[in-house]
Amino acid sequence: MKRITVRYMVFPDIEGGVSGFYEYDHDSHCVEPSISYKSGRCHTVGDGLDELALKAGFQTRKVFAADLGKKSWKNEYGKALSLAVGRKLERDGILMVINGDEALFQCPEGEFVPWPRRTGKNE
Repeated sequence: MKRITVRYMVFPDIEGGVSGFYEYDHDSHCVEPSISYKSGRCHTVGDGLDELALKAGFQTRKVFAADLGKKSWKNEYGKALSLAVGRKLERDGILMVINGDEALFQCPEGEFVPWPRRTGKNE
C-alpha cells in the first residue's frame, strides 16, 4: 500500500463527481496514483465522490443538495466536504483504490488547506 501526503483537494466538477488531491495547495497536478477524466487527472469521478464523502463521515451530493434546498449548492458542498475530508486525512487518512493500487492518503496535522484556497494579500 502506498502512503501519500496531501494537503489540498480540488473540485473541477462537483456535479460530475470529479475531485483530486494535491500535495500542496499551489501545485498544478494531482498526486499519483490518479485516474483520467476528460479534462485531466483526478481521484474521483461520478459516485466516487459520494464514496469519498461517506468515508469522511459526510453527506452525499444528493442528500446535501436536498437538505440545503437551494439550486446553487455545489460551492457550499465543496467547502463543507473539503473540511470533512481534511479532518479525516489529518486524523486517520483515507484509503482508496486507484487503478488497482491501494493508496492511503494522509495529511500532517494542521496542514490541510480547505477548498477553495484563498488568494490575494488581504485574505
